[in-house]
Amino acid sequence: MWMTDLGVNQATLLFDLGATYALKGATIWNYNFGNPAEFQSTILRGVKDYQLFGSTDGVNFSEMFSGTLALGTGQPLAGQVASFTGDARFVRLDILNNYGQGTYAEASWNAGLSEVRFAGAVPEPMTWAMMVAGFGLTGAAMRRRAAVAA
Repeated sequence: MWMTDLGVNQATLLFDLGATYALKGATIWNYNFGNPAEFQSTILRGVKDYQLFGSTDGVNFSEMFSGTLALGTGQPLAGQVASFTGDARFVRLDILNNYGQGTYAEASWNAGLSEVRFAGAVPEPMTWAMMVAGFGLTGAAMRRRAAVAA
């Protein structure tokens, strides 16, 4: 789980995927801690409105998706799918507000998410080429060791 600092219900999360991928979407699990009957203010800390932006260089971002996450229930919750396509190494998630805004004072203190997973991540051709070359070199080294041992 991830939560903003006390008193903040807006935030920006930046994900560095380590390489540029052809993304096909994301699955996001909203903050879902507590029983609404007992702890209404904790459930209301879940993210409501958000935007996703992608970038290949970490400087120039373009919007890939904007949406609203469903409020948590305190029970097991399925991830919510954001469908989009685009190449990105960096993905920025802007949290615009939470469900507690303007309701309980305590619920306005934080905004949180449980998990974010990017889907359909397929490396660019150059990444594939380097990966295949690495497998080839590893296989050759293993074959050479096996021949020496024999």
